[in-house]
Amino acid sequence: MDDAECMRPEEIRTFVEQAFPHEAGHILVGRVLGVPIFGLDHIVIRGQNRELLPGNFATVSRSPAPDAVSITPPNVLEAYMYMAGGGLAGNIVSGVKPDELGLEKDRADLKVVSTKTLEEVAEESGKIIKQSMAVFDELTDAIRNSYTDLVKDPAMPAGRYPLLTDNHLEKICPQNKKLFPAWLYIPVDFSQM
Repeated sequence: MDDAECMRPEEIRTFVEQAFPHEAGHILVGRVLGVPIFGLDHIVIRGQNRELLPGNFATVSRSPAPDAVSITPPNVLEAYMYMAGGGLAGNIVSGVKPDELGLEKDRADLKVVSTKTLEEVAEESGKIIKQSMAVFDELTDAIRNSYTDLVKDPAMPAGRYPLLTDNHLEKICPQNKKLFPAWLYIPVDFSQM
């Protein structure tokens, strides 16, 4: 049984509301620092009574392959580290309590590239967000609006749906493509895509 099936309606609303600034934080920090981020997806699931339930939100990005970390340039690892901390930073900056399940995944992603804690990294990631609050707010609103539009159809099938594409993100928060051309040459883990 999926975790969302055990949640009460108010817990579902809280989970969804915390995801908006969380994902906006990942996206903003990653794109500013040159981590390739291509979009944001949402996984729609159905409950036992076929009710529409929220699943995970998934930032579509590249990450260093665990077996290639030793040959990945340190500045690329550092950028990925701050992107991983961007979700918690987004929650902190917005004053919205994060979901522990989402933080577990971020901690696992961070562990691949750093021994720092997620909280330590989020502190630095928060500084990047605070320098671009208008963009952060616009991303948060775009995620919220896209999600609201997506779940208007009560008959939609379960599955993975794009909330924001690369084109949407480019208009709000252009991808820094100059910072890390090294991303083109390092082995990439596409499991997040």
